[in-house]
Amino acid sequence: MNRYKINEIEFELRKRFTLKELNQINKIFSKIYDSNNQIVANISNDELGTFLKTVLIPVDKLPDNFDFMDADESVTAEVIKDFFLSRIELNRNILTS
Repeated sequence: MNRYKINEIEFELRKRFTLKELNQINKIFSKIYDSNNQIVANISNDELGTFLKTVLIPVDKLPDNFDFMDADESVTAEVIKDFFLSRIELNRNILTS
């Protein structure tokens, strides 16, 4: 499993989500496409911080004052990529089981 470092704290991608969490994630990423299905990526940094907070779990204890908004864009992009690849894999496994 990949690990992601934000402010020297290591995280892993969560494997399971509640329906409420998935709805929250879907609301954030529904802004990627416009009405013509063109990619426009109108996602705010605050929404990306919420996404990271939802999909990552700390390997060790998380400090009380930790802020996901301190993540750099390369880590954020990697988490987004890995999250969607994991969802594709999960759906593939469900369909083939």
